[in-house]
Amino acid sequence: MTEPADMSFLSEGIARYAQAVETIEAFQTLLEERLRNVLAAYEHNAFTPTRAKLESGTGGDADGKWIWASRQGKLRSHGTLWLELGLWWRGAEVAYYCDFCEDNSKAIEFTYKGNRSGIEFKKWSKRARLFMLTSKDRYVSMDEDCKILLDELTSSF
Repeated sequence: MTEPADMSFLSEGIARYAQAVETIEAFQTLLEERLRNVLAAYEHNAFTPTRAKLESGTGGDADGKWIWASRQGKLRSHGTLWLELGLWWRGAEVAYYCDFCEDNSKAIEFTYKGNRSGIEFKKWSKRARLFMLTSKDRYVSMDEDCKILLDELTSSF
């Protein structure tokens, strides 16, 4: 038997579901645009963008949810690849991340050489990612934080 509090929650959820979905879709669209803008403006001597259209999207699995954007470019002697930038959530944790997309086998086999405080390096299976924990209070510095993170990744090559 469903508890009264659960019944109330479900009833309210049914009434507000369409509005909640619209809110989430609007948030995702705006954040994807913001991430694409950060990548479009990103310059680094190790990464030369191609003319390919920037891509973006959302994802999720048992380890968390994320919103991402990616840009194709050439990375020094590693050839053409996709540079990905995103926000990742797991429970109460929120982090910016960047990596080179999974299909770029030459680029993902790297060792992070930086030692900047507040940036953590993680490698999950075929994905090498740099993470920078963040919070809603740091949103105003998102562009700068993401540039620091991207610089740390691209400077490792």
